Amino acid sequence: AEALQGVTVIGLPSFLREAVSLGCAGFIGTLAAALVPSEQVAAVLSLDAMPGWVFLSLLSLFVWLGGQVALSPITTAVFLGSLVAELGSVPADPTLVVLAIAAGTAICTLGAPFASGTLMLARASGYSGVELTWRWNLLYTFLSMVVLALVYALLTSGLFN
Repeated sequence: AEALQGVTVIGLPSFLREAVSLGCAGFIGTLAAALVPSEQVAAVLSLDAMPGWVFLSLLSLFVWLGGQVALSPITTAVFLGSLVAELGSVPADPTLVVLAIAAGTAICTLGAPFASGTLMLARASGYSGVELTWRWNLLYTFLSMVVLALVYALLTSGLFN
């Protein structure tokens, strides 16, 4: 009973900032995407000439990079999903776009010091978010990105059509 009281009275309320951040993440991502001129983004990226696997790799990388500058992976994922929906024709199947954004979110959770999961683990463990992600998980993060790029190349190669 004492342990349960410690969790409910002390532990859960201490995560209030993280709960508010998660609650606002989707709204912020949707709003930010509405402010971006999608036609210009598509032109700058030359989406017509971009290979599908590169586009998918960039989506995953962008989610991870967002986490490096304190953007929630949820905010970044919602932003990308909303933006890609407005880009028109993209060089990859919509299902693969969702996979790339979800994979980027998973990698960001392990590889970004400001991801909500990392912040909660840092608080619970006493280790810093930088130590958890850049010192312990950086090699894993980069290897995951390389493996994802290979998977995206395979999935967009046409072998499965």
